[in-house]
Amino acid sequence: MSESREPEHCVAFDVGGTSIRGGCYDPATQSITASAHRHTPNLHAHAGASADELQAKLFVELEEMARELAGGKLPQLVGLAFPGPIDPAGNVLSVPTIFGRQVGPPRPIGRQLSKRWPETQVVLMNDVTAAGYYHLNAPDESFCITTVSSGIGNKVFIHGRPMVGPGGRGGEIGHIVVDPAPDALPCDCGGRGHLGGIASGRGTLAALKRAVAEDPAGFENSNLAVNASGAEQITNEAIVAAFHANDAWVTRHVAGVTAYLARVLASIHTAIGIERFVMIGGFALALGEGYRSLLAQLCDDSCWNLGQDWDKMIELGTTGSHAALIGAGRAAYDNWKQPS
Repeated sequence: MSESREPEHCVAFDVGGTSIRGGCYDPATQSITASAHRHTPNLHAHAGASADELQAKLFVELEEMARELAGGKLPQLVGLAFPGPIDPAGNVLSVPTIFGRQVGPPRPIGRQLSKRWPETQVVLMNDVTAAGYYHLNAPDESFCITTVSSGIGNKVFIHGRPMVGPGGRGGEIGHIVVDPAPDALPCDCGGRGHLGGIASGRGTLAALKRAVAEDPAGFENSNLAVNASGAEQITNEAIVAAFHANDAWVTRHVAGVTAYLARVLASIHTAIGIERFVMIGGFALALGEGYRSLLAQLCDDSCWNLGQDWDKMIELGTTGSHAALIGAGRAAYDNWKQPS
């Protein structure tokens, strides 16, 4: 048997809607030893550009960053975390934050990058999947990671592997319809009443703005009214501050939208028995321990009790600047195929 050879360089990328972060991943220390950052060429920064043109610009940015991080040449291994559902063939099904609403068939990002970089093995994954690899406590652990930020997404890991199904559509709980009302809050995907349009940071903000019109007296007596004269002046930062100040009106409305998320997480638990739920994302982590405790109680209220302890099952994760990069690096090594 030939001796196993590790790649000379492994570069990890975390592509977001507004920025690209890259880094050299060191498997020995499971850390990022060098990093780089660039702006994502998206539909907002390049108004009028087609999705194909934006993708071409993105590939140029990724290649320049890869060469910069790998000493002037392309690395043998790349772990690429991407903000959208991805099927097993490496086709990106939708990336509205970069390319806008999907028109036409899925984009074969994985195959196109492999053709562009023939000497590089590209391991393409969803960004929440990358965060999941970072939060694995053991190689064969089963758990659910959920992000609550401008939207909501998740991944369920079974025995250390993300379960996304044969079409790569798993892990998109943000697009479950939880409110069928015709006037339900809109979702960025174009639908209405989706979990991500209601219980995310953006959804919570929209819900609070609606609540001002429905209960102006409650708003006037809340902490939000100190710096906001009306609904349009409310911000997520103000909601977080009021929540931390234990403002009763704000907490009640945060609980109202979070209850939808709790029912979905309780459904995952009762369906497949997952007992560890890691919460990440800017909005969830900004709300902090109070949000974790509230969510745990709402989950407990959402299903029967067979002895499970939701307070121990729900935890806050980490979204440090290198978390997704380390996760992408781990996933890349996990899928590394020895060159023949």
